[in-house]
Amino acid sequence: MTLDGRVDRRKRIAMKDGWQSKNYVGKPSFLTFVKFEIGNNTQRRQAGRNLMRSIAAMKNTNKFLEVLYSYRIPKYFVYQLLRSRAKDLAKSLSPYLSKDDLILDIGSDSCTVPEILMEQDLKVLPLDIQNYSIVDAISPTIYDGSRMPFKDNQFDVSLILFVLHHSYDPTKLLVEAKRVSRKILIFEDIITSSAHGYLTAALDSLMNLEFFNQPHSNKRDNEWQTLFDDLGLKVLNREYNNYGVVIKHALYLLEK
Repeated sequence: MTLDGRVDRRKRIAMKDGWQSKNYVGKPSFLTFVKFEIGNNTQRRQAGRNLMRSIAAMKNTNKFLEVLYSYRIPKYFVYQLLRSRAKDLAKSLSPYLSKDDLILDIGSDSCTVPEILMEQDLKVLPLDIQNYSIVDAISPTIYDGSRMPFKDNQFDVSLILFVLHHSYDPTKLLVEAKRVSRKILIFEDIITSSAHGYLTAALDSLMNLEFFNQPHSNKRDNEWQTLFDDLGLKVLNREYNNYGVVIKHALYLLEK
């Protein structure tokens, strides 16, 4: 379906009482059922306008979908891509998580990681500054990016997965994560030099389709560990791996 409400002829399925656009975005879907009654052009144009108003309302509540619409990317394709990556992340996180844990996912973004962890019977609450969820059944708790709306030590573990380098003040974010949880599990892109930092930032912008107003607060491994120590966070474990040729990942398990 084009963004002006027209239905691609190749996607239409004839029905006795109208037209239905084939649900080519799959599940979950941002267009679940669109039906055009056979009639004159004015009726069909009105149906198209009504559809676009519905899409606009969705865009106002989900910034991730807004990006998809702007680039005309099928949601199902992105969902499957992000879910595949989430499975890999969950596999790395699982050894550090227990079914008895109450887990906070800070900066839950598409919510595909909470979805995978919930499928493993883990108790996860997603948290973000806006609703970027691409999972129909999961919406994050929204906060102002400053003080998290939770009590001290309310969670057993906080997850911060590739979020710190998107924050203008990663120290403040870590302080809040320390306040609301007993342990913190971090995945971060680490850099080895200034040139590597620029290249990592460029690839990160490309992969996230975010090219403006991004702080790219990436640090070297020793710089992250110095910050953790300054905040009174003990590194219980750390792991390293490469993502492709350029990007280097670090996993840190912290305890206060």
